[in-house]
Amino acid sequence: MKKLSTLFLLVFSVFTQAQTIQSVTIIPAHPTPNDHVKVVLDLAFPSGGCDAQNLQHSSNGSSIMTFAFHCLGPLTFICYTKDTLDLGVLPVGTYTIQNNLMIGNSGITGICSAYVQMDQRDLNFTVTQGTGIAEVAISIPQLLFDASTHTLSLKASDNNDYRVELFDITGKSVFANTVSSGRINYPGTLTKGIYIYSIRVGDKPPFSGKILID
Repeated sequence: MKKLSTLFLLVFSVFTQAQTIQSVTIIPAHPTPNDHVKVVLDLAFPSGGCDAQNLQHSSNGSSIMTFAFHCLGPLTFICYTKDTLDLGVLPVGTYTIQNNLMIGNSGITGICSAYVQMDQRDLNFTVTQGTGIAEVAISIPQLLFDASTHTLSLKASDNNDYRVELFDITGKSVFANTVSSGRINYPGTLTKGIYIYSIRVGDKPPFSGKILID
């Protein structure tokens, strides 16, 4: 019994540590009072799907709190995703932002259980009158399906080779290929339904999301 308890605690520890905020980024990096300030959370989870269910934020003077609610599904793969919260236009000043990751689990019922806080990451940033530094927009690659032409395509801002993989609702890989931005040749034998996709470039963490093929 003692060995089983130790094993359970070890597995639980690994599981909870995988539900983490990997990084927090402010866009633009040097905001001014003319900018819509956005916070981007780079997240990792032990299972998918892992899409955000709700994003919230509140502010009290120079203190800002964000809440990212995710409900994990039963798919057995490490799921990476990004959450973007628009904080709006902020006056000149220094701010402290507390980012909270809230996790629920749908299990076999499909209904998300009570959310619990699994991670927190704080960040300070300053809004100034202007720096003259040009900002570079972040583009996240996406997998798209056009029902009218029954085609699958990768939308990306560059011509890098991306590893694209599709998983069915059981977590089984049903398609994988390395492609660049544009139309993707995929087997027409895929049944209609919702799939989880993973898009990876180089050794960077993959982007993931859901896509409906009909």
